[in-house]
Amino acid sequence: MATRAYMENRSGADAVSFGRYLKTIREKQGIAPEAVADAICVSVRQLRYIEAEDHQRLPGEVYTKGMLRAYAREIGVDAEDIIERYKLHRQAYEDALRRENEVLAAGNKAFSRSMIALAVLGVIMVLSLYAFSRMESGTVSAPSRQQKSQPAPAEQSQPQPSGLADDKAGMTENSAGLEKSRSGLQRLDIDAIDEVTLNVRIDDQPYTKYRLDPNDHVELAARSGFQLLISNAAGVRLRFNGRIVNFNSEPGRSVSISLPQSNGNR
Repeated sequence: MATRAYMENRSGADAVSFGRYLKTIREKQGIAPEAVADAICVSVRQLRYIEAEDHQRLPGEVYTKGMLRAYAREIGVDAEDIIERYKLHRQAYEDALRRENEVLAAGNKAFSRSMIALAVLGVIMVLSLYAFSRMESGTVSAPSRQQKSQPAPAEQSQPQPSGLADDKAGMTENSAGLEKSRSGLQRLDIDAIDEVTLNVRIDDQPYTKYRLDPNDHVELAARSGFQLLISNAAGVRLRFNGRIVNFNSEPGRSVSISLPQSNGNR
């Protein structure tokens, strides 16, 4: 939904297109997408995401910038100009996403108020019916004292709301199943606390180089695992599948790490 709203209001973003601009230059030079993907060590699918400017499917900002620089250099385009285009384009996308979330939040609040009003109205109706039935019972029972064979009408118990406990139990069971990890994928979170260079190998793919500044964050996913070559061990903090990775983090020390780690390296 956010992508649809963004695409409908992207007339200002056309002037700062980054992916479609790269695609146009590539096609003018007669270069196949497979050739570019092989040259910059990314999949053809990721190249398509770049050219389609699909922010929902593109990886983290740091990784995307690295791919854009490599793509631009491969076809002879100013890499820094492409990065600026990407920043403006992504900002427009995030603004559209924020506006849509605000609209949805306002709609949810209005729905909640409507449900509360309906609940209050329902309680009032039940109380009114109960009071009316009590009044009817008192009116009929008064003359019945003078008649021998007419018993006073028995009060009928009011139906009570049922199923509330079942609903609460169902809500608890549903909420317990909301959080599910992505089956079969290994996750790696990299946080830079100093300037550091990493070479990362995902599964059997070629190594990819990352140059990170303090506070940069990279998220990666793999099917089998990762191989990391770190230039400054004290410059990064690693989390593998949500757990902190312990290693010799002496400043200036270069280390090689395989994830998942063997039992002897834990």
